[in-house]
Amino acid sequence: MGSRRCSKTDRKLSCIVRVLRNILYKEDQQMNKIDVWNAARQVMRQGMAHYGDAMEKAAMSIGLEPSDCFLVIIPAYLFDPDPISAARFRKRIPYNSSKYYQEPLLAVKNAGFLGEVQEGGYILNQKGHKAFRKVMDAAYVQMARLSPLPYKQLDELKFLLAKLVQASILSQEHLCKWSILHSRRLDPGRNVAPIIAVDQYLSDLSAYRDDAHLASWSSHSIDAHAWDILGVLWQDMALSTTDVIDAIKKRRWTERETRKAISDLVRKGWVKNGDILNLTNEGRQLRNNAEELTDKLFFSPWSVLSDNEYKKLSEYLIQMNKNLAEKPNGLSPPTTGLAA
Repeated sequence: MGSRRCSKTDRKLSCIVRVLRNILYKEDQQMNKIDVWNAARQVMRQGMAHYGDAMEKAAMSIGLEPSDCFLVIIPAYLFDPDPISAARFRKRIPYNSSKYYQEPLLAVKNAGFLGEVQEGGYILNQKGHKAFRKVMDAAYVQMARLSPLPYKQLDELKFLLAKLVQASILSQEHLCKWSILHSRRLDPGRNVAPIIAVDQYLSDLSAYRDDAHLASWSSHSIDAHAWDILGVLWQDMALSTTDVIDAIKKRRWTERETRKAISDLVRKGWVKNGDILNLTNEGRQLRNNAEELTDKLFFSPWSVLSDNEYKKLSEYLIQMNKNLAEKPNGLSPPTTGLAA
């Protein structure tokens, strides 16, 4: 009887150990996913460092300011055939003020790359479409010269990222997928170098994370400007109202608008006002919960990958990031298979 009781106890302990291991494994996997995504974001930044200059030179060669190309021409192509406007731009990135977009839109329109439409807003005209193609072709030519991974691994990475993008689009999570669906309009097609497809798929996933984050806070009856300020305080990027105004001045909000947004946060009980702005416990928990929900929504489609596929994804992105960082002046072209 004693031996039998011991056996039952052992089985219970073994079951508890397995449950605990599964819990710890899932937590480790989630942390690993965040690390992997951070590596992916670095790959995008490192890649831009290699082909960004080519895009800028192409833009300037046709009389277009590089910043206007990135801020207006490329987004206008994503919106096509719908017109673009400051209000529509804010649907994609709501944290900037309308003024942030109005001046570049007018500058590009006056330079002859946009046509005005009756219902309001602008669309790319023939000159605008040619500008878009010239700039993107310059980027693709430069990208195709890079070999941050062996060709076979790049091709595998392309397949894995495509699988994640498709799973994200088909995800049953309750969120609007406006950003990722518009990002897919930049798809370069099948007959391109794998690295070009990799870059596009990473951009698509970044857009989906924007969709996920918007879904994480949109139910809190707060405008995007105030939510952005809450994030600035949550990340300890500012201490006072003056610090906040300085931290987000690039978004072109007026001082009055920013002070009002801070007052809204104070009124909701999320921020404590004074010489130093501090998040209340409620405000910090709210922002923590939003970040956790963002991760949950964003990483949920990653379950489509097998353990082995996830391991390869992680290894390839980390190695690609390392290789791009180690050779800032360009990488030698591959011996085969990577021509655009």
